[in-house]
Amino acid sequence: METCQTITLPWYGSYKLECWGASGGTLNYSGGKGGYVSGILKIKETLYVYVGNSGATTSGFNGGGVSGEHGTYGMSGGGATDIRLGNGNWNSADGLRKRLLVAAGGGGANYRRGGYNMGSGGYGGGTTGGTGESKDGDGTKYYDLLYGGSQIAGGVNRSYQPTGTYEIMTGNQGKFGYAMTILPSESVANSHHTQSGGGGGWYGGAGGHHCGGGGGSSFISGMTGCNGIDSSTGAHRGASQPSIIDGVTYTFSSPVMYAGDSASRPTNPGGDDGYAKITSQ
Repeated sequence: METCQTITLPWYGSYKLECWGASGGTLNYSGGKGGYVSGILKIKETLYVYVGNSGATTSGFNGGGVSGEHGTYGMSGGGATDIRLGNGNWNSADGLRKRLLVAAGGGGANYRRGGYNMGSGGYGGGTTGGTGESKDGDGTKYYDLLYGGSQIAGGVNRSYQPTGTYEIMTGNQGKFGYAMTILPSESVANSHHTQSGGGGGWYGGAGGHHCGGGGGSSFISGMTGCNGIDSSTGAHRGASQPSIIDGVTYTFSSPVMYAGDSASRPTNPGGDDGYAKITSQ
């Protein structure tokens, strides 16, 4: 469902919030699986839930990078799933700053063939998303490595030459909340068009070509290793600092985070799509 779902909590109390990110699209190679996050928060608010869709689609809802050659040379990245304290368009700056927790989406697969590299999408994080797979090339052409998002920056696209030198393709770098999409018809400085999309997340993974897309990063406000922001300014508060949203500091108890490649990641009830769950404790 590509809309915001609104939930008004009936009373002040402890609630467990759980999110699963969506998987990247599969094309011969596998799309990266989305991450999982959960935590308990004492709260009485109206919560806004944004559930990412699988990279098998081309919509990119909630941050998945859309493949410009979907189903031919690559697939789209999976969207993140998050719960926030602001509504509106999923990619509004105000809404993205008011996310309480985020389960990242996985990167889309690449199937370029013809001597170029290709591979599976990177997993959704963890505090950092996975790097897309790049293999099977003949070593005589350019190829990319598409990295996952972190707590303070989007994943980058490193475009290599056979000599081993590389250039950072800044146009393909993930952004706060989403992966970039560059279509074959577009001319964007210092970029490659998107064959395999990056995953959405706290920060999106890199997209590009000749490699699986990078996974997005996950986030839980107040969890060790996560870097929250002040919603009024958008500035990061520092390592392991919780977010301040509209002047209130939010810190989850019993936070849990698993990357998409973790054997401990709970089974996603949404399958390849994202999923969210809120239960009273």
